[in-house]
Amino acid sequence: MSIGKKIHIPMILVLLTGLTALIINSLISIGEIEENIYQAEEEKLHSYFEDKYQAKIDIAKLNVIGLSHNRSIMTALINNDRGPAIEQLQAIIKDYKANTTFTKY
Repeated sequence: MSIGKKIHIPMILVLLTGLTALIINSLISIGEIEENIYQAEEEKLHSYFEDKYQAKIDIAKLNVIGLSHNRSIMTALINNDRGPAIEQLQAIIKDYKANTTFTKY
């Protein structure tokens, strides 16, 4: 075997081994990057929906506080006369639907 073959064969084997290791490492890295991207997007969406849900809870609390100070509703409930309370609440709901984006409820 000549000196050229003694040098070239190990060099080619080392290059092929390095190339194989590089390809395997790249594939593993791509999988990890995809997983990290999906996880980051999931966290963003979770945070977004949590913020929107908390905003709805805050609005509901504000509405409850406002309704609890409505004299006609308080009087109707104290006197056990549901008719005026229902009429007042229907008027409030109609006003909410006309002037807010909460038209589904």
